[in-house]
Amino acid sequence: MFLVVEIVNDNGEKEWKVAPKRWVCTSKNTQRPVLFWPDEFSAERQNQLAIEGTCKPLQSWMRRECVVKQEFPTYEAANTGLQALLSQHNNQIKEELEDPLNVEDPAFESSEPPCGIQSTPGDGVSMLVTIKAILESLIVKNARIEEQSTNILAQNSRIVNEISLLQKRVETMEQTVVQMAFNQFEPMDTIKQLRELDKKLSDESFNAELVQFLLANICSDETILRIKSCVDLLCTLGLQSKLQWVSLEKLQNFLNLLKKVGETPSERVTLSSLANFFEQNESSKKSSSSKRKIFLEPRGTAEELLELEDKLNDESFTAELLKWLLFKVRDNNAPWRIKSCLDLLCSLELQSKLSREDTVRRCNSSRAGSMFYESPEKFKAAVSYEFKSKAPF
Repeated sequence: MFLVVEIVNDNGEKEWKVAPKRWVCTSKNTQRPVLFWPDEFSAERQNQLAIEGTCKPLQSWMRRECVVKQEFPTYEAANTGLQALLSQHNNQIKEELEDPLNVEDPAFESSEPPCGIQSTPGDGVSMLVTIKAILESLIVKNARIEEQSTNILAQNSRIVNEISLLQKRVETMEQTVVQMAFNQFEPMDTIKQLRELDKKLSDESFNAELVQFLLANICSDETILRIKSCVDLLCTLGLQSKLQWVSLEKLQNFLNLLKKVGETPSERVTLSSLANFFEQNESSKKSSSSKRKIFLEPRGTAEELLELEDKLNDESFTAELLKWLLFKVRDNNAPWRIKSCLDLLCSLELQSKLSREDTVRRCNSSRAGSMFYESPEKFKAAVSYEFKSKAPF
């Protein structure tokens, strides 16, 4: 449905428009119809939106109190009615201007030529008085219209300010409610609790409130730090140590929550980036676990050294011991690296009892020989150099 409405523009002049019925609403305060009009667009775009009639009014559109003149089922019919209304208005204006001046009907044809019309001085004075009266009346009307327009603009400004204040109050109240709802949120400690949270996140209202809570407590602008802070708020350190990507990729609601909170204007969070994040955490946990697990006291006897040599047949133990030694040995000089390795594995007393040939044989029979050299020959040379630098046995 389309309406032909009458409004008063900023110049205090009456104006008629064709608008979809959904653009005309009733004011709650005045109970009068109000027209929403998209004056922020060009005139061509305004007409296009009016013809389509599908766009809902926006808060940024112009608002004017209006008078509904006619209602039509289609835009074409409404436009035809508007043209008829404009024609009728123009005729009224002509009649108002012509009647005071006593202008005869233009359809009337005089039998005398125009030059034969005679006028008296009294007629001219009367005409001037009439024109002056009309002008004074128009000036008074215009002043009244301008005053009304000023009052309307002031009232609209007050309404806009009040709406803005109400919106701010509503936002503040919503944030307060969210903070109160999640203020007592305790980080989860078990996988079962995490799965229950994933189910709860299917509730849109709960999901939105949790997102608001997390955003209010995360201040970083970096995506990785935002994800980490989110995980810290939701999971205890004990639970984080148990998280594995294989099980997490099944919790789609939980992962979508991390995406929303972790995103920044310059970087989006994808499923692959989350996978990298958790896989890196897993690898760092394994690395730190290895460092904690391998802690050797230097061997003091040949029997203990033999036991260590037997353990080196276990590939996992050998890999962990290798990581531990590489973490401890920092020197870039190869002979000094060998010396540091021996100091970590053998006490000084045990080193004084080892022969050069026995050390080379033991290191060659295990996997430790390839730890610092690419060939056994170079390793033998390095060990020989190390024992030469010591006091003779």
